[in-house]
Amino acid sequence: MTFARSADWAVNHVYQRSGGRSPRPLAGLEPLPSEPVYYRTGASAFSNRAFSRAMREELTIELVILALSLSPAAVGTALAAHDQDIAVTLVGDTLSRDAVDASGVEAIETIARALVAPFVQIRSAEEFIDTRRGLRLVQA
Repeated sequence: MTFARSADWAVNHVYQRSGGRSPRPLAGLEPLPSEPVYYRTGASAFSNRAFSRAMREELTIELVILALSLSPAAVGTALAAHDQDIAVTLVGDTLSRDAVDASGVEAIETIARALVAPFVQIRSAEEFIDTRRGLRLVQA
């Protein structure tokens, strides 16, 4: 996140709309006042009309998805971006490795990676450092 901000990437935050209070972001991943926050109602960030419109208005956009797990939202957003001919990359090495759920999470991630691999790139965060400017980062 720090690199994306220092490289002047457009950083967007997407949270699931819940009936109660707003979700609390993890320390260090909080939206800055200048960064848009979208609330999705479906499985993908594209279920938010304003987010979807913002993505369509950027003709040369590459969407980079930063997630702590390959959640349905991250996978759904990646596949929806592909369907709209938006180049998309999942940052794979930011995924949580909690020892308690390691085997279940590993199985889910293997399946999720197999689902998205034909459509999106999966790269490490290090591959983006000092290589690209002007990307759009979505924290899903």
